[in-house]
Amino acid sequence: QKFAPEAALVHSGLLRLTSDPNHVCPTLLDQYLTLDEQAVSYLLGERGLDQRLSRFCEIVEPRSDTAVDVELQGLIPLLVDARKYSRPLHLYFHGIPGAGQRAAISALAGSLGAPLLIADLAVLPHASDGFEQRVLAVLRDAMLRDAVVLFDGIDPLLNDEHNEPVARFWKAVARHPGVVA
Repeated sequence: QKFAPEAALVHSGLLRLTSDPNHVCPTLLDQYLTLDEQAVSYLLGERGLDQRLSRFCEIVEPRSDTAVDVELQGLIPLLVDARKYSRPLHLYFHGIPGAGQRAAISALAGSLGAPLLIADLAVLPHASDGFEQRVLAVLRDAMLRDAVVLFDGIDPLLNDEHNEPVARFWKAVARHPGVVA
């Protein structure tokens, strides 16, 4: 049961079972156990961005010199509690492109001393192969870094929740024990 598809380490993608191609009906003993490269890199102390994410993600290190707008300062205690107790907190910043959503979430992350992991969903179409695995890798990277996640370009996904990859995206975000904007 520890290696069943619904087992925590397998479901999260940290461990993968790969069947030996030489066996027609492989048993558990005929499978290879593979650790996720992202987790191995983290355990080895490598702090760079996972290469699977580098095409559509960037890390913004926290800056304490950026002031949080007065209207957003009430969110800081919620952010602190979410990080302290590993609780999901989802923020949605709405506005026209260039209205300052990225700057606002960057300032909030900076007020916590947390890096901001920005994933540009416009570069990663939700209909593409591997969308769900890349989203899980983004959330796992954020968890390992204790970063705030910003899914930039999320608006098209708001009206497409009947699409299976999009539905799995929202489930993954709902399970993430941290701050997602």
